[in-house]
Amino acid sequence: MLFLKGGNGSCRLEKHGGGFSLGVTSHRNNSGFWITKVDVASQEKFGQLSQRRRMTNLEFKVAQDVALCYGSEMVKISTEVTTRGMEPPAGYEMINGLGFYKLHTSPASWETARATCEQEGGHLIVVHTHGEAVVVQEMLARFSATPKSEADRYCLVGIHIRYSDKIFRSIFGEPLTSCCYNTWAPGQPKALNNTLCGVMDRFGRYHDVDCTSWKYVFICEFP
Repeated sequence: MLFLKGGNGSCRLEKHGGGFSLGVTSHRNNSGFWITKVDVASQEKFGQLSQRRRMTNLEFKVAQDVALCYGSEMVKISTEVTTRGMEPPAGYEMINGLGFYKLHTSPASWETARATCEQEGGHLIVVHTHGEAVVVQEMLARFSATPKSEADRYCLVGIHIRYSDKIFRSIFGEPLTSCCYNTWAPGQPKALNNTLCGVMDRFGRYHDVDCTSWKYVFICEFP
């Protein structure tokens, strides 16, 4: 609930946090009525780039009251935000308690895999828990019980080392050590430079790989 002091012009309140920005604008039109607009967007970052994305799965109920208080006109705005159910694209499998996942069996580079997942409305899987690591292991096992090549021995995941601090992070910019599952194969990561991304093997362990040249199967997560 927001309280804004009115006048002849307009007023705006913005709140940023948790990856989202909320903006509420209220103004008086030529007929003397107050008009309110609520805007919510997510802020996503990757490397040095940031992308503002409109949140299309949210519904709003806005109530506005105007009252005089000690000679000043006060505007009270109440906003109720609810989330609509989201249906994943074809081919996604629901894992109870975790989410929707899809294994892409045509090997691709990390950059291509990331773009493919985003085109589907999701993102390259970010393994937050041991449970999600098990999802990767089980999907790889179902795809090929006996790996036929290097490309299906590992699965691309949403981690990279593309900041100058040379710390592995998720695709959302969070340090791997504080946000996510963080189990590496012995001797890994073996190099720390800004062209490295991550794969997970069939034992639930990370390895570092080049982001553009090496190709593997990959899992997209939705949303």
